[in-house]
Amino acid sequence: MSSSSTPPYYDVVETSSGAYSFKLENGYVYEVGVYLEQGSNYAEPEVTEVDLTSASSASGVALALGSNDSTIAGTVKLNGSAVSDTVFVYAWSSKGQDVYAESNSSGVYSLSVPSGAVWNIGADFQSVADDGTTTNYATDNLVAVDLTSGTQNVTDTTLSVTAQTYTLP
Repeated sequence: MSSSSTPPYYDVVETSSGAYSFKLENGYVYEVGVYLEQGSNYAEPEVTEVDLTSASSASGVALALGSNDSTIAGTVKLNGSAVSDTVFVYAWSSKGQDVYAESNSSGVYSLSVPSGAVWNIGADFQSVADDGTTTNYATDNLVAVDLTSGTQNVTDTTLSVTAQTYTLP
């Protein structure tokens, strides 16, 4: 936060017991969620909105961990062929949850996610040539997978990546 007129935007509290407490500035609406490390056996709960615009505190905000009851799997492709490198694959849901994984060296990936949301999936990686130059690759368009109807195992979800070019001012 740079000044009292700038709304706070991010804070982290680590817990192993499940209890948590934040000291936040009054006058703002906050989104509170849980971030889990890659490979967790649990699913992140929906992000919960906490309104401190007219209150000085909020208690009893429950964030219950869920289960990953669905799978989204597929291949990352570059120019129509499977990527021959390890790729970072990420997904975020319409409920504020996120997951990520690495593909294998053939671009094959699998994400364990909770059902009940639309998941937006993308991928990126960086290749390094023999001379040390790097090329960044990313999905130009996220792939949406609708899991709102319940538990599903979605296979053959292809993510297409392209070389990225950046022009810095």
